[in-house]
Amino acid sequence: MRAALAALFLQSLSVIWAQDSGLEGKTISSISVTCKRTCLTEILSRIPLKKGGIWTAAGEAETRRELHDMGVFRKLEVKSRYDEASKGVVVDINADDGWYVLPLPLATSGSSGGGFGLMLLSGNLFKRAETVFLRGSVGKDTKSAMGGLATGNWFFSLTGASMSSAENQYADGAYNVFAASPDSAKVGQPVNWYTRKSEQHSLSVSRKLNDNHTVGVMFSQSKYTFKDAAFPIPDEPGRHNVLGLNYTYTHEGNGGISKQGGGMGVIFGLGLSDLEERLGRRPNTGTLQVVEAKGFRAGNFVGSEYDYSALQLAWRGVWEFERRDKLAFRVSGVKGWTLPFTQLVATGPNVGLRGQYRREWRGDQGAGATGSFSFFLSRSKRGLLVMEPFAEGAFVWNGNTRYNQTGAGVNFYYQFWRFPMPLGLGYTWSFKDKEGVFSMAAGFAFGK
Repeated sequence: MRAALAALFLQSLSVIWAQDSGLEGKTISSISVTCKRTCLTEILSRIPLKKGGIWTAAGEAETRRELHDMGVFRKLEVKSRYDEASKGVVVDINADDGWYVLPLPLATSGSSGGGFGLMLLSGNLFKRAETVFLRGSVGKDTKSAMGGLATGNWFFSLTGASMSSAENQYADGAYNVFAASPDSAKVGQPVNWYTRKSEQHSLSVSRKLNDNHTVGVMFSQSKYTFKDAAFPIPDEPGRHNVLGLNYTYTHEGNGGISKQGGGMGVIFGLGLSDLEERLGRRPNTGTLQVVEAKGFRAGNFVGSEYDYSALQLAWRGVWEFERRDKLAFRVSGVKGWTLPFTQLVATGPNVGLRGQYRREWRGDQGAGATGSFSFFLSRSKRGLLVMEPFAEGAFVWNGNTRYNQTGAGVNFYYQFWRFPMPLGLGYTWSFKDKEGVFSMAAGFAFGK
């Protein structure tokens, strides 16, 4: 901790020294970059300081931050000095970077059976600070494949999946969540049951226009079949082709919030060039505000045999305090028009919920909110120990009938800096069903 505070103090001192030495407002005569692998043009395109432009302390700080966010550096040093010969500012960037290719086998088990899969990940392989992700998996009732590429301000993903599951409907309008088995002593016996099979493929492309604005487009194809129903349910044997657009507005205050994890490159130390800064205390309260708007439409114009549309609006706010503890809220709402049975809005992530529940309610519109607080029990160069309580609630409307889901819970997990999979346990209590669900907290971050 003392080393982190000392590093933060020296960094602040260097900015003050640069301002006092008369660099502020002077022309940048040259920018030199020393690294092993990453393309010079890629680095220069990411930073706000430009040759021939005006040097500012704020610009140097933003340059340092943009380079950290590239996620390919183990160490990074940015220094500026006045050069008498060129009568301008020389910016020296010294970095220790690298690359990786990592195969990762997977195995799963649960009440619905086991499965296996393989992931292949690479970072900076093509010297563009890019991340490539490939995954395939096979289980008893599921098959899936996906690929992704994040490079510069672009992100591409392609997915395909097929799955089959037993679905139950209850007298109060609820349905069981995939592979979940609610306690019939608490929620009653199902009033209908059937097997639901789905096949889905999607392609999405998004581009970050600048620090604030990101736009994207998505196209998906899906097909659903039902069999062995105890009582008739709406049948949808045709194609669902959907075209979607999305927009994200992001605003960061006081330097934004710090990162907790990173991509698979952290196993090799990549993306940890700012670790000392992440461990130190903040001099202020950082903020992150994100507004998202998503809309999609299915119809004859994209070859769909069904005609429907939906619009989703969401807001997320995060406040990071001096000790790096974080307060977060998320609010989301979805409105659908002529949605078929398989496209109904559920009381889950689309309406703001993050907890794990065995049952969900569905409708043609919904809204929800979640509040959480991330309290860091321990912060060290090894990793983070986090306790994260949360509370949430959501409503959906199916015609004139309204359903609700409310819950609260807590997650405990440990995030290793050098391993991107947080490990821990979570617990969610459903006030609606008077039932708790334990879950394993394990996942990883793709990209940055």
